[in-house]
Amino acid sequence: GGGPASVSRGSGIYSAASSAIIGNATIAGNSDEGLRVASGNADVRNSIVYFNLVAGIQGAATVNYSDIQG
Repeated sequence: GGGPASVSRGSGIYSAASSAIIGNATIAGNSDEGLRVASGNADVRNSIVYFNLVAGIQGAATVNYSDIQG
């Protein structure tokens, strides 16, 4: 029984303990952040991260040629 556990994770993309490469992506309209990097690093290239409720990107990220709200 029991309902779903409440875990705070990024609504768009959640990255943990990795080196994520995100390219040519649109991450928008999420109810939390667009991208959450819990540990590790994300490399965001040629992407749009906009209109997410909490934040565009939360955590360590390298951003190139992208439009990030915030």
